[in-house]
Amino acid sequence: MTPMKEDLACGILAGGLGTRLGGREKAMFRIHGRPLLEYMLRRLVPAFKTVVLSTNRPDRYAWTGLPCVADRLAARCPLSGLHRVLEAIREPRALVIACDMPGVSLSLASRLARVEADVALPVSPSGDEPLHAVYSKACVPLIERAVAEGRLKMTDFLSEARVVRVEIDPAAWTEGPVPPFFNLNTPADVRFFESVTNNSQNLS
Repeated sequence: MTPMKEDLACGILAGGLGTRLGGREKAMFRIHGRPLLEYMLRRLVPAFKTVVLSTNRPDRYAWTGLPCVADRLAARCPLSGLHRVLEAIREPRALVIACDMPGVSLSLASRLARVEADVALPVSPSGDEPLHAVYSKACVPLIERAVAEGRLKMTDFLSEARVVRVEIDPAAWTEGPVPPFFNLNTPADVRFFESVTNNSQNLS
């Protein structure tokens, strides 16, 4: 596996609850008996010098051996997680990925890392994909201002940032059994992912 650029870290937003999955933490949802996060880390940790987990429950993730950073902003939302990841890293930029996106594409991360911008934002046929994007530390004050004003969506600060949108055909960047922007939101999503990773051997 080719490592990412030295100036690119990786941040995983691990705080999401699956409201349609019984309210359980998505990162810890079991796929063939293993946490979903474990599947993602097997791909991400060898590729990045720095991988940071955004979580307000670091005790739950001690098994990863990775730095866990809790939200510093009062709002509990993915935007606060993004903010904390960017504060925590030493590198100027990070690929930021949601913990329920097991199709994370390293080749797409590398493509986005070549973009000179505050935010390199992939755009799929479904629209903007802010949970599989590259962000620079220049976004930190912009996020703080957005949260202070009650603008809490992941895209609410983008109008103030230097954003380059990159049109993406998900099929062209798929590296495993599911495309890069596939996420696990429902029991049907879980069943599908288990069916295409039909045993624990396929989760390596």
